[in-house]
Amino acid sequence: MAAPWRSTPLPPDWKRRRLAVLERDGHTCQIAGPRCTGRATEVDHTGAADDHRLEALRAVCSACHASRTGRQGAAARGPRPSRRRPPEPHPGILA
Repeated sequence: MAAPWRSTPLPPDWKRRRLAVLERDGHTCQIAGPRCTGRATEVDHTGAADDHRLEALRAVCSACHASRTGRQGAAARGPRPSRRRPPEPHPGILA
């Protein structure tokens, strides 16, 4: 499996920090979104992606993490261009 792409590298002690956050939060998802599984298996940054302090990390389930990451990516890309055709004048109306 290929390593996921990240905008910033994780610190060398990431495994230790990840486990500490999961244990601190009781392996319970801290987002609890609509498709939440409840069982946290991942760790999410609450602020900047390069802030790896324990206070800036929270335990999340994979469904909530994927949803949050998708929203962040969409926000970073900006508004999507419209794919609708521009309205055409009615053929019976003369301009």
